[in-house]
Amino acid sequence: MRNLIQLNPSRTKGVIFLLPLLLIAWTLFLNHLSGPFYLTRIDPEYIYLLNGLNVSVLRFDRIGHFCHPGTPFQLLTGIFIQLTWWIAGQGTIVKDVITRPEFYLSWSSFCLTLLISSGLWWAGKVVYRTTKRITDALVFQAGFFLNIFVLEYASRYLPDRFLALEVLILCVLCFRYLYDDTLSSKRFAVLAGLVMGLSLVTKFNVLPVLLIPVFLLRKWKDRLLYLASCIGMAFICFLPVINHFRDFRGFMTDIAGHSGLYGTGSEQVIEINSLINNIFLIFKENFAFSALLAFSLTGLIFSMVKPPDHQNRMKEKRLLISFLVCVAVGLVFVAKHYRDYYFIPVLTLNTIIFYVLYQAAGERFRFRYFRITILLFLGLLIILPDIPVLLNCRLIGKDSQARMQTAVFIEKNVNVKDFFLVEPTWMSGPLIANGLAYGISYVTHKHVYYNDYQLCYPNILTWEGEDQPLKYLRMINADNESILRSGKDVYTLASPGRNEDNLSRYLFKAAAACGEILKKDTIFINSITGESIYRYRNMSGWSTVREASCGFEAQQGRYLLTDDGKTRIEGEFRITNKNTCNGNGALVLDKGLVTSPMFMISGVSPGDFIELSIKRKKEPSKDYSDGELIIADAFPGKPCNILASISLPISNITENYTLIRLITRIPGPQSASPVTLTSPVSTVYAYFLTKGTHTVLLDDFTYKVYHQRNKED
Repeated sequence: MRNLIQLNPSRTKGVIFLLPLLLIAWTLFLNHLSGPFYLTRIDPEYIYLLNGLNVSVLRFDRIGHFCHPGTPFQLLTGIFIQLTWWIAGQGTIVKDVITRPEFYLSWSSFCLTLLISSGLWWAGKVVYRTTKRITDALVFQAGFFLNIFVLEYASRYLPDRFLALEVLILCVLCFRYLYDDTLSSKRFAVLAGLVMGLSLVTKFNVLPVLLIPVFLLRKWKDRLLYLASCIGMAFICFLPVINHFRDFRGFMTDIAGHSGLYGTGSEQVIEINSLINNIFLIFKENFAFSALLAFSLTGLIFSMVKPPDHQNRMKEKRLLISFLVCVAVGLVFVAKHYRDYYFIPVLTLNTIIFYVLYQAAGERFRFRYFRITILLFLGLLIILPDIPVLLNCRLIGKDSQARMQTAVFIEKNVNVKDFFLVEPTWMSGPLIANGLAYGISYVTHKHVYYNDYQLCYPNILTWEGEDQPLKYLRMINADNESILRSGKDVYTLASPGRNEDNLSRYLFKAAAACGEILKKDTIFINSITGESIYRYRNMSGWSTVREASCGFEAQQGRYLLTDDGKTRIEGEFRITNKNTCNGNGALVLDKGLVTSPMFMISGVSPGDFIELSIKRKKEPSKDYSDGELIIADAFPGKPCNILASISLPISNITENYTLIRLITRIPGPQSASPVTLTSPVSTVYAYFLTKGTHTVLLDDFTYKVYHQRNKED
């Protein structure tokens, strides 16, 4: 009996939906067990999220990840982000993604699952429409699960999952080319070329699979058409990062010429012992693939003993040959720099290969229960390798719960106003900032998002190296002196694989340079994960006694107010809602108004530190000498001593604005200061002064006062 399962045609669609729905259910279940992305998996999830954000706002020049090169997956992520924001966005898309990265990652991952499941349903529909046999459709769909990574990596947001879908589409095209006469060789060549060109730019480890259509097509004209389509599609997909082509070429050259991962290791193309060991490992870890490879060799031998007597059988023979060649190339290609998921493209070919073997065996062996036997064998090939994956679910859940203990402790016991010093690394951690710090490392022009990060994560610092200043989330330099004298605690995370010792050594060295004393305490130990939280306290008595910020938005009559509405800022002002840096207002200074409203900071003592900052619109000439941020001991325009001033910005922070920062110490009897004061200062005035030569726009004026307690206090 040709068809094992006889169904009413009206119920056929429901059966074809079965395996795609199971895939969706399994993915949701595994994601639930794995917990938040930042807790267990940030590489490359956060890289693609933040570069996908660049795509979603059509700023391809900000894409900083081009190693795979991965551009199609970044474009896809950008579409997912836009779709999610359109349905459930809050505020601007950039701010929303930065504020809720886990929300956008979860929905992007779910959208990818829906896309893969839809591709699996479409594959079943194509097979059923061609063969009119529901059994064939189910066998073809089930063959997709012979790639064990379909289930194992279902909770990850990886380009490799998208790659599996792209190769599945190639498998469907191969099926139609073998068994559907309506698909001509030329059309197959073009469609296969487009799919493979897209796949090649998604991740270059699909390269061995590109050989399948080359061997499957018979005419050289069709092969050239396939290659032209492939190259053309690859070029189009690479265009968003075309300006990084030289860097991409250098990365590929390093990989080809070195024995280690990502261009590391010794300078040799292949390390033989490592290659052989990795090839054995591939066969050991992929039972279904090994079995299909053996059956493919057997089937090819049978076809040589008894030559095919039908055109379709000839095509099947060429497909088996192309599969064996692809496997040979793929084994060397992947075993050189081994990661199990690098083999996903070749493993996804199991879908079409199993179906071809199923059809060929059905023609040769016609005993009564043959198809039942084949289906049972297929079930074993799927279930046996996936038993460890299923058993591992319990461990995944326990690991996630253990890691969550650290995250919960931080949420409940670490004050958000204190500093958390993060080591940028691919390792996940108990903070969303771990993922953001790693992901933003692969974004160019990252400073343009500084405002949004400053609002959401104002006290997240990143360690940049022994002799480098700390940074705010890898964007702009922090001031070590201000951090240490702010009186705020600094927290760090230690775990296996991290280098917390480097952070500790750095902090103590920075404290010594400032004449400060730090105390290191262990405030939490997670005995299951090996994670520890350390707190660094300044024991010299410093604290932040006063701070305020004015975004030039809050007003009360003819006076400006600080952002909290509690303090009035003295001075005339003119506000514009155009070309602002942050929010709805920016201050305008020109020849008619050369001085900004000022902060009158009272209650200061000699020895106090004051930190000022203001954001200034960029000047095309890059000459900022016409204006300066000033702190003085009297109103502007009156006889005064300028305690400190600065003109030059320390960094660009958006496309149109720079940040100017001034840090100074209030002079005292024993302070080393070029300013000579006749009496101690108790009130100082902070403002921005221009020469009035042209219009200057300012935004986000802030100050902080750091005071050190002494015995008299």
